[in-house]
Amino acid sequence: MQRPSDGRLTAARATGRVTEVLLAAGFMAVVAGCCAAALLPPQLTAQRVAALAVVVGGFAAVAGDVVAALATAGMAWLFCNGFLIDRLGVLRWHGRVDLVRLDILCVVALVGTGMGWGLRRTRTGIRLPVSKMADPGSRNG
Repeated sequence: MQRPSDGRLTAARATGRVTEVLLAAGFMAVVAGCCAAALLPPQLTAQRVAALAVVVGGFAAVAGDVVAALATAGMAWLFCNGFLIDRLGVLRWHGRVDLVRLDILCVVALVGTGMGWGLRRTRTGIRLPVSKMADPGSRNG
């Protein structure tokens, strides 16, 4: 990896090293989220999945990386299946409900990533273009 004259690591993003670090952080977030969701009673599977989905969405918003967010959602689904739905890390196929859980986690990851991007845009002052008709001070519309 080469450093430019000002000392910044620019090759990290180009080679995907940032995504690799985010994958490790996503793994840790999923483990922590599973530990928190496991505090709920075992019969409340929907609430356990929802608690894990909140963790995935929060991670995705902070990370701002679609690849890391979707990989984290996949890891969350495996952990959910093995530790929150079944016991002792046993992975079993439960039919369509497993696909629904995976879909929920992936959609939450994508929405979280989009929300993170939107928050970064507004915080940095980047505004979306607005047409002249929407501008109340415009004489043309």
